[in-house]
Amino acid sequence: MENKDSSSGKSSHVTLYVNDSSQPSRAVMIFCDLNGIKYEKKVINVFAGEQFSPEYKKLNPASQVPCLVNGDFVISESHTILKYLHATKKCADHWYPSDILKRTKIDEILDWHHTNLREGVHTYILRKIVYPMMGKETPEWELKDLLKKFKKSCKYLNTLLKSSDYLFGKEMTIADLAIFSEFIDYKLHPDFDVSSYPELQKWSKRMQSVPEVVNACYTTLKGAEKDKLAKI
Repeated sequence: MENKDSSSGKSSHVTLYVNDSSQPSRAVMIFCDLNGIKYEKKVINVFAGEQFSPEYKKLNPASQVPCLVNGDFVISESHTILKYLHATKKCADHWYPSDILKRTKIDEILDWHHTNLREGVHTYILRKIVYPMMGKETPEWELKDLLKKFKKSCKYLNTLLKSSDYLFGKEMTIADLAIFSEFIDYKLHPDFDVSSYPELQKWSKRMQSVPEVVNACYTTLKGAEKDKLAKI
C-alpha cells in the first residue's frame, strides 16, 4: 500500500516527466534535489517528438515538459509544480515565503519570466540555432528584437541583485531556480554578452557553486566548456 502525503492526501510517490535540455525541467529537478524530495525521473525525448505521443498527451495535452504526476493528480507548468511541491512537501519557508508581500514579489518575477527572459534566451536559441537545422529561417529584425529582450532582462535582473545575494534576499527562492535555469543557456551562443551586468555575473557564479544546480544544468554547462564550468 502506497504512503500518503498527510498534507495533500495524495500518494507520496512523485513522477517527473522531464528533459535535461528543458529549462523549466531543470528548475523542478533542482528544487527536488535541494529539498530531498524523492521522485521517479522519466525522460521525454523532445527532439524525437515523444511529447506528442498519445500516451504523453493523455497526461499533458499541451505536449510540454515538465509534467508532475502524484497519484491521480497531474500538473504541467513548472512554476505551479514548484509551488505545489513546496506546499505538499513541507519545505523551508524561504523558498516560497508565507509572508504575502514576499510571496507576491516572487509571483511577479515568475510571471515576468515567461515573456521576457524566456523569450530572450530560449526563443532566441530556437530561432538562431534550432530553426536553421530544420531548414527554417528567421528574419534578422526578429532576432535583433529577441536579443534586445535578453539585454533588457539582464539589466532588470542586475538591478534586482544590487542589494542582495539572491533575487529576494540572502536565501534562494523558487524564483532563483526558475530564472537561473533559463539564464544559464546564454552560454550556448556568443551573441549573449553578460559582461555589462556585474551583479548578475556574481549571482550566476553563486548559483553555480551549488552541486545540485550544476548537476541539473550539466548538459548546458558541458556544452559551453567540456571539462569545467565556463568562466564568466
